[in-house]
Amino acid sequence: MSKKHNYEYVKGCFKEQGCELLEKEYKNNKTKMKYKCNCKNISKITFSNFKKGHRCAKCGGNNKYTFKYVYQYFEENDCKLLEKEYKNTLIKMTYICSCGNESEICFNHFRQGVRCKKCSGCEKHTLKFVKQFFKNNDCELLEKKYINAHYKMKYICNCGNISKIAFSNFQQGGRCKKCGDKKKLGENNHNYNPNLTDEERENNKSRLSDPIYKKWRTKIYKKNNYTCQKCFKKGCKLNAHHIENYATNKKLRLVKSNGITFCKNCHKKFHKIYGIKDNNKQQLNQYLTVNI
Repeated sequence: MSKKHNYEYVKGCFKEQGCELLEKEYKNNKTKMKYKCNCKNISKITFSNFKKGHRCAKCGGNNKYTFKYVYQYFEENDCKLLEKEYKNTLIKMTYICSCGNESEICFNHFRQGVRCKKCSGCEKHTLKFVKQFFKNNDCELLEKKYINAHYKMKYICNCGNISKIAFSNFQQGGRCKKCGDKKKLGENNHNYNPNLTDEERENNKSRLSDPIYKKWRTKIYKKNNYTCQKCFKKGCKLNAHHIENYATNKKLRLVKSNGITFCKNCHKKFHKIYGIKDNNKQQLNQYLTVNI
């Protein structure tokens, strides 16, 4: 959707985030505008960057902090800084995490909510833990040693098939190809729409390769300057989303005004929130205007 935001909407977005827009007009999301940040600093920012969570140089870490400020910041987050001096946001510092683990972190990452490997779940697992995890999920690990979460290991899947999988994928619900193919069929598929007729379902299989549909999709990308209209990322993997549901609005399927560009992640997030049936413009407007 390439419709330009109005001034009141943009000003309201700044207000919702505790900031104040100081401009009297809004041109576009790429033009820098003067505003008062929630830290009371007056700066300039584009609306595109503001929506992504960017803020002024003071908030963004470009102003040097004092050692006292950094030390207290760690304490306020139930951690203890073990250093005697602070140089900049990118140099790693030794600290005791809130979990009691001693680790290293740069202040920039600490401010973003990153903590030690133990807290983030990145601490290396033992073979005993991994084998038990497979067992708890009705599978059997056949390996005699565990290297890391990305190394593929041989196991017996709960379907009886012998396959290989990385532990990180297994934790996320991944299984063998046999199980994966089964999930893609019919009602097991997350995109399955019970409202479609068999004829429509068959048509959907080939619509992505249909030249007419491809032409419509390209029009939507061009209309939105190949930019996701939710996160404003450009040059990433894009999807053309139907504003009014594809299945129940035959006349609007290839209408240019009924499409909007999302990146793959934002498109997936939209359908996770609103489902895949009876999608409409009201849902879209809510999704675009609310910080979901």
